[in-house]
Amino acid sequence: MLDAAKLCAEVTLAPIRSGDFVDDASNGQVTQQLWIDDASAWEDLYNGRRKTNGEMPQITPGASFATTPVVLAVPKPLASAKTTGPHAWIDGLATLPLSAADVRESTPTALAFAAVWQQFANLPGGTDSISDAFFEIVRSQIPVEKAFENGANTKTAKALPASEQEIYGWITAHADSPVSALTPTAAMPMVDYSVVRIGALDAAATKTTQALEAALVTPAAQEVSPRRLPRPRRDLVCSTGRRHPGHLAQRPHHHRTAGLRADRAGRAADLAAPAGP
Repeated sequence: MLDAAKLCAEVTLAPIRSGDFVDDASNGQVTQQLWIDDASAWEDLYNGRRKTNGEMPQITPGASFATTPVVLAVPKPLASAKTTGPHAWIDGLATLPLSAADVRESTPTALAFAAVWQQFANLPGGTDSISDAFFEIVRSQIPVEKAFENGANTKTAKALPASEQEIYGWITAHADSPVSALTPTAAMPMVDYSVVRIGALDAAATKTTQALEAALVTPAAQEVSPRRLPRPRRDLVCSTGRRHPGHLAQRPHHHRTAGLRADRAGRAADLAAPAGP
């Protein structure tokens, strides 16, 4: 691994949803060389599209640099010993009013749906027993941040799938509107961030990529002050240029609290040659 502080490189980020990135790639509209996604499921979707579209470049996932568990976020009006802490998914489905974000907007929501459905698919009549709850959740789609806002009101509070990072980011900025979590005792998915290479990178782009990967795991990148946490969820795309040594390490895009977590949800990087130190 390269020492980020000894390299001069710049990676500038801009937003995109992971689902939109896959769609753009399917239509030949992607020029980026890196994609920082938040779940291997998006890579599976990309590779599935590529089987029928040979024009899409091959992708090569790198090592994971951040993870955060997917849980059921429980606003204060709904929180109790029966609805927070370690419980089975079915406990939340059976006892809590639920909502969820659009699965294209929220990777934790997509992962939670898949985990619960697969868990019950292995049981006799399992999917039938939860289908009504699933359809009701889908009908009440709401952005994660709006659901957190509604959680302060007893009349509008609903539990929803979210990552621990999203919950942490919310309660850090809204101490007067706490959110707890039901932690699944089985089939708990993880939001998992990695740097994915798009196509074949030349030597210069490879060096810049290595600088980015090194920066993402430095102590500086893992210890971002909670005051700097962004609002839950936003995806990114990028480009590069010239910076002074150590700049990447000083501009982290993920944080560590009770384990390594990340603050962004799907990213792509358009790399230029790194400058010499």
